[in-house]
Amino acid sequence: MDMLLDMGFSRAQCERAMRESNNDTQHAANYIMMHMDKPPEFWLEAPAAATPPPPAHAPPAEGLGPLAAVCAAVRESEDYAMAGTPAGAPEPAPADAAAGAAAADGSAPGGAASAGKGDVIDMTGDGTAVGADGKTRPSNEDIMNHWQSVVGGEAEGIKEKPLVGELEKLNAVRDEYDSESGAEMRRKIESLASRYTGVRRARNDGNCFYRGFAFSLLEYMLCKATDVERESVLRSVEDVAETLKRAGFQELVFEDFQRVFLQQLRDCCSASKGEAAGAAGSITVDVLVERMKSSEISDYVIMFLRFVTSAELHNRQDFFAPFMDEDGMDMEKYRQSRVDPMGEEADQLHIIALVDALRVPVRVEYLQAGGGDEVNHHDFQPASESAEAKEAKEPFVVLLYRPGHYDVLYASEREISRKRMAEAALRRQSSGGTSM
Repeated sequence: MDMLLDMGFSRAQCERAMRESNNDTQHAANYIMMHMDKPPEFWLEAPAAATPPPPAHAPPAEGLGPLAAVCAAVRESEDYAMAGTPAGAPEPAPADAAAGAAAADGSAPGGAASAGKGDVIDMTGDGTAVGADGKTRPSNEDIMNHWQSVVGGEAEGIKEKPLVGELEKLNAVRDEYDSESGAEMRRKIESLASRYTGVRRARNDGNCFYRGFAFSLLEYMLCKATDVERESVLRSVEDVAETLKRAGFQELVFEDFQRVFLQQLRDCCSASKGEAAGAAGSITVDVLVERMKSSEISDYVIMFLRFVTSAELHNRQDFFAPFMDEDGMDMEKYRQSRVDPMGEEADQLHIIALVDALRVPVRVEYLQAGGGDEVNHHDFQPASESAEAKEAKEPFVVLLYRPGHYDVLYASEREISRKRMAEAALRRQSSGGTSM
């Protein structure tokens, strides 16, 4: 049960899950993930009859996955050309590189298979890729068209939404629900309003978790982070290159995506310390919003976070396999179909992997039907942190979850003051002092 507690689950969740699974830790982990939306009282009820443990997962394929192979192939094509950028802005890589990454699950038009280990890809002048088997792979144009359809969303209404919205009052979410049929949800939002006052929407194109995570983290670094927190996050993002390499990603594949994200992060950290005021790299919240509305930056940031999530799942697949709820799918296939492609929604498995890889704590408030008028939340804390550190560390990223979608949440000033007082008391207690 210690492993489950280290993942940040409550003792009640762990105890019931272990009873349900006859003390099988892997089955217990899967049980918790399947019942994350249950209210607190569920975990205190008498358990049902134990169910047999899930079948073992087949070992994943070795070597470089389709995502990295296609990215590398597109990067090496004759069509590749870096576009110029204005001073102070990150240098955008070609759309084809991101397009290849997005279509790496093999779902590009024409039904061509993705490149895997052992494939030799020859990129012709028109962007057509020919594998060692002589079969034609999707052209750059085909890949780009598919990627645009996924990123833009199937519905025209989604395409018209900004990638990142303006800050709104939480009441705007409540007003989406009818006073009669949505009465329960309205009461839940009113309860949530005692702790939160604002929301910033992310486009509901399947990338909303990663986009919300990125914006919330960058804004925290810009406005609230301590020097220690900024240095820690910067070091984590820089060091994650080794995580990617261990998973088989070539530096050529991820370096542009990492560079774009690091540039935003460094700008936010520098501006928060009052550095480079008025210089090309200076940034405000308004500037951050405009940057994250730009697909050249926002989508590159998302691809980097997908790379990191995918690599963490690969490197620790024995640990994460019990959380998979996909019959007949090993970790390699799961990554290729559920994590790597743009437009694929994130679930708790993705969140845990990303939190552990970057050592960034995340809180998710679950706004969904059932369980009374209160809104339940879960804190995802890095597995590498000690129990004391987890207790003392408030999440950098706070997201609002509604079935299938994530937005950024903003705590009220009263809630922020309460957190600061709690953190100060914990620090005094851990240092042997007395609380006021």
